[in-house]
Amino acid sequence: YIERWFRERRQANQAITSPATGLPLPSTTLMPLLALQRAIEAYLAHRPELRRDHMAGRSFEEAAQVLQSDLLEKHAMNTNMGDEVRRLRGANKALLRQLRQCEGEKAKLVQQLQQARWQLGIAEEPSFKEIAEGVPPSSSDESTAFTCVEAEPQERSIAGQGEQDLSRLQLQLARSEQARPKSSKITGRAHRQLLSLAAVLAAMAGVLHFSKSDPPGIVHEMGSVKPVELSPLAEPDMPEISSLIGTPMRSNVFPILGHKIPARGRSPELIYYVEQLRSRNREERHQALMSLLATARGGIDMRNAIMQAGAVLPLVELLRETAAPGIQEAAAAALGILCADGEAAQSTLLRAGAVPALVRLLGSDAPVPTRAAASALRNLAANHNQAQLAIAQAGAVAPLIHLLSHSDRQLQAQAASALGNLAGDSSENHFDKQVMIAQAGALTPLVRLLRTTDSAEVREACASALRMLATNNADNQVAVAHAGAIQPLVQSLRDEAPSVREEAAAALGNLVFFNDETNAGNQAAIAEAGAVPHLAALLKDPKAQATAAGALRNLAAQNVANQEAICRDALQSLVQLVTDGKPKAQVEAAGAIHNLAAGNAKSQQLIVEAGALEPLVALLKEEAPRVREVAAGALWALARDNPELQSAIDRSGAIQPTSKK
Repeated sequence: YIERWFRERRQANQAITSPATGLPLPSTTLMPLLALQRAIEAYLAHRPELRRDHMAGRSFEEAAQVLQSDLLEKHAMNTNMGDEVRRLRGANKALLRQLRQCEGEKAKLVQQLQQARWQLGIAEEPSFKEIAEGVPPSSSDESTAFTCVEAEPQERSIAGQGEQDLSRLQLQLARSEQARPKSSKITGRAHRQLLSLAAVLAAMAGVLHFSKSDPPGIVHEMGSVKPVELSPLAEPDMPEISSLIGTPMRSNVFPILGHKIPARGRSPELIYYVEQLRSRNREERHQALMSLLATARGGIDMRNAIMQAGAVLPLVELLRETAAPGIQEAAAAALGILCADGEAAQSTLLRAGAVPALVRLLGSDAPVPTRAAASALRNLAANHNQAQLAIAQAGAVAPLIHLLSHSDRQLQAQAASALGNLAGDSSENHFDKQVMIAQAGALTPLVRLLRTTDSAEVREACASALRMLATNNADNQVAVAHAGAIQPLVQSLRDEAPSVREEAAAALGNLVFFNDETNAGNQAAIAEAGAVPHLAALLKDPKAQATAAGALRNLAAQNVANQEAICRDALQSLVQLVTDGKPKAQVEAAGAIHNLAAGNAKSQQLIVEAGALEPLVALLKEEAPRVREVAAGALWALARDNPELQSAIDRSGAIQPTSKK
């Protein structure tokens, strides 16, 4: 009852007093008396009739009154918190306006002071940059950006400082553009011309900067990043803004590239743009989005600074603007880029509630916001078990499968890639996720697209998704084969796109990863489809040779017919890989020779005749433990039942390093 007494006094805005004496209490902190409570409970346990009488004495009216009081108190607290948040936001906006006004007044005063000094003959005539910024010639900025090699002092003053100063000029012009009355058309035109001039000068400063400071032969692309291609390890995608955003960038939208992001703290310019994301003006929100998107393409430091400025929550809120598909699209694209940097960024988006909003966008009628949402979900699911579970639980699998039948090729590719990353082939509970996606009906449209599409990007994404769904999963290996995937995968080994050939080889290798239940059937089906000669040809492809050797290694496991075919078509190339291939290719090639030699005297003889013994012995002296281990296994398989080979290996000196292992 004492808690109820405190609550009623607070709701009535009255001082908390003692209910017995009416005097104010010096403290309202309640301390539990556990010993007394346990004694009362023990006593009531021996006297159950007292507990029943006590409970019967409480009326329903009293319980309802207590519940109503609790609800009123919580409602009052929520109302107060909401009012406080709105008050703080209003105060923040007012402070930002005052700050901008002060900066403008300061710039005017500095400019007037400098002009007065020039008229009195104290200083030289101010330059265009100084007039535009209101900075006296004696001031300097020590921060430089995008410097790979230390520049000479004169070069730094021309390039690094000029690039930074002109970026500041862009920012001031952009803000004045937003504050300018819309009725001033002539002034607006001149203002845009000044902004364009500033952008051109900034670009010129960047060219001077790199041409002066970089050594010969190094080429940079200022303000852009290379798109990340889909790799066998399912690296996250970095979507291009131009492919995701249909609205062209306005002249007063630009990335923040002229300043160093502080190591600690937050960039004022980024905070300004994040604040603009909550503006009631749709045009201001769109411009802030485009500026943040362009800035995010500047590298991982820029993206970390955007997240530290608090951009994730307002971006997630913008995903719910159903009346503005362009803003939804830009927000989804920004979130997709931000979460492409690894687990920390992905976890931040998860906590911000991005998954349900992105999944809802998958059902959008417009293809572009849907494509941006699928790309963001693809990046969010990459190698992140919790994100994969959250996306699946939010109901993303069914709409992603439905999007495989869409007419938009890029949307098909993003949907297939997202399904592949959701399979989570590297996580501990990958089996359930893989089976769930297969049972939801993903295999048939993936195989159909792989067979019929004219887009190399879609073919690569479909082959990768099939690879991930089949990884270490006997049920899905059978299901993928029954869905008719083997023949189009074998045909893809001859695809004109190298990335498609590599993904197809990896998918076939996973379909025959040794399993007592399924391996023999898939091995025979893939060999009958003509895969061995095409895989042998890929052994000469530097990009795909390790993957092709791994597929041949799995095809040869305990399958005499395949061992003979591989010895005939690929043995010489495998020996060459063991001799001079890269470590990963050497491991896969030596593993293939191991499987070819195991229990097959004919293959053992062919391997020795092909000259494999000497390079395998040489691998025993390599530094990489995995290389030595696989080479020793191949030599063991060759010499296990062959005394002559055992003697040859002894004479080669391989026994000593092997015995050390």
